[in-house]
Amino acid sequence: MTPPPPRSARVLQGLGVQTLGQVLVLAVTFLIVPYTLDTLGEDRFGLWVVAFGTVAYLALADLGLCAVTTREIAQGVGRREPPERLREALERSLHWVAWFSVAGLALFAMVDYGWGSRLNPEWAPMREPFAAMVIGYLLVFPLSLFASALTGLGDLGFYWLAVAAQQLLGAAVQILLLKLGYGLWAMVGGFLAGQVLVVVLLVVRLAWKFPACFPRRVPSLFQPGSRPMLAAGAWSSVSALGNVVLSGLDVLILGMMIDPAAATVYALTTRLPGTLSRQLLQVIGTLMPSLAEAGAERSPAAMGRTLVTLFLCQAIMVGFGAVLVLGVNEAFVKVWVARHDVYGGHALNTWFVAAMFLRQWQAMTVQMLFSLGFNKLGPLGTMADGIVTAGLMAAFVGTFGIVGAPMASALGAIFVSLPINLAALGRTVGSSAAALAAPVGEWLLRSLPAFTVAIAVAYGSGFANGVWERLGVLVFGGAAIAVVYVAGMLPMLRRTPLARFLPRVLRG
Repeated sequence: MTPPPPRSARVLQGLGVQTLGQVLVLAVTFLIVPYTLDTLGEDRFGLWVVAFGTVAYLALADLGLCAVTTREIAQGVGRREPPERLREALERSLHWVAWFSVAGLALFAMVDYGWGSRLNPEWAPMREPFAAMVIGYLLVFPLSLFASALTGLGDLGFYWLAVAAQQLLGAAVQILLLKLGYGLWAMVGGFLAGQVLVVVLLVVRLAWKFPACFPRRVPSLFQPGSRPMLAAGAWSSVSALGNVVLSGLDVLILGMMIDPAAATVYALTTRLPGTLSRQLLQVIGTLMPSLAEAGAERSPAAMGRTLVTLFLCQAIMVGFGAVLVLGVNEAFVKVWVARHDVYGGHALNTWFVAAMFLRQWQAMTVQMLFSLGFNKLGPLGTMADGIVTAGLMAAFVGTFGIVGAPMASALGAIFVSLPINLAALGRTVGSSAAALAAPVGEWLLRSLPAFTVAIAVAYGSGFANGVWERLGVLVFGGAAIAVVYVAGMLPMLRRTPLARFLPRVLRG
C-alpha cells in the first residue's frame, strides 16, 4: 500500500473538497425546499421532517463499530501497521454490522406489525413510506463501513465528493418523483437513491485505491480481536445515542407535543443554522482520524497545545456562523420560502444559535476524548446530557412552545457535558479545564462588536418589505457583520493554521 500523504495535507485536502462540495449541495438543497413545501403542503412536509429525523436513530444499528473502525484504522496508519491488519479490522466490523442490520430489520418488522395500525390518523400517510425508508436504509447500512475505512486511511477528499454526489442525486430523484405526483414516496425515493449511490462509490474507491485493505473473507464472529472492538463500540454507541437525543429529539417532541405544522415552522426557521451546524460537525468528524494518529505519536503536553489550537479554530469558524445567522436569518427565511408565517421569531433564532455554538463545542470535546482512547467517559457524559436535555425539552416545550427546544439543549450542554469533558481532557494533557476553555472566552469578548451589529441587522430586517429589501439585508447586513467579525478576530486568526487562508495584508 502506498504510504499516505502527511496528515495535515490530507486534512486540508479533505476540508477543501468538503467545503466546495457542500456549497453546491447546500445551494441545491435550499432551492428545492420551497418547491417541496408547496407540493407536499405544510402538514405533510412536517410529517417528512419528523420521519427523516429518525434516520439518526437507524444509524445506531452499527452499535458504534463505524466510529471504532475509523479510529482503529487511523491508529494503525499512525503506527505504520501492515495493510493486512487494517483489512482485518474492517472485515470483523463488516460481519458484525451485517448481523446487527438483520436484527434491526427484524425488530422494526415486529414494531410495525404490532403498533403500525394504531397510529394517529394524522400520521397514517407516512407509515408505508417510512417503512420503505427504514428497510432500504438497513439493507445497505453495513456497506457504510467503507466510509469508515476510507476516512481512517485518510482518503478524505474522495469521501466528501461521494457525499456531495449522494445528496445531489437524491435531490434530483426527489424533484423528479414530486413532479410525477408521488408525494411522500418521492422523498423516500430521493433519500434511498442517494444512499445506494454513496455506498457503491465508496466500495469501488476502496477496491481501486487501497486493494490491500479491501475485505477478502468473512471472519469468525468470535475471535480474539472481537471482544475489545465490541466493548469500544458499545460505549461509542452510548455516545451516539446521546448525540441523537441531543440533535434529533427537538423535532420529534415538537411534532408529537404540538403538531406537524409546528415541526415545519421550527425546521424552516432553524434550517440555515442547523445546516451550518451539521457541516461543521462533519469537519470535526474529518479531524477525528488525524487526532487518533496524533494521539499515538505525541506527548501529553504537545497534545494539550493541539487541543487549544483546535478549540481556537473551532470558536472562530462556528462563531462566524452564529453571528451571521443571528443577524440575517429572518431575511433569509422570508426570501427563501417567501412566506411570513414560517419564521419562528428572533427568540427561537437566538436560542438555537446559542445551542448550536455550545453543541459544536461539546461535540469537539467528545471527539477528542474518543480519539485519545477514552471509550467510556465521553459516552456516559453525553448520555447523561441527553437524559437531562430530553427532560428539560419536554418541560420547556410545554411551557414556552417551540423556543423551549433549543433552550433546553443549550442549558444541558452548559451544566452537564462541557464541565465533564473539559475536566477529563485537562487531566489527560496536564492542563486545567479553564485553560482549555480560554480560547472560547477570548472569542466571546472579541465578538461582542459583531454581535452588536448582528442584533441591529436583525432588528432592521423586520422592517424590510418585499424580496429586494430582504435581499439587501442579506447582502449588505451580512457583509457588515463579516467585516466587523473578521476585524475583531484578526489577533486570534493570526495564531492559528487558518492564518494561511488570510490575504497577505491581513496576516500581520
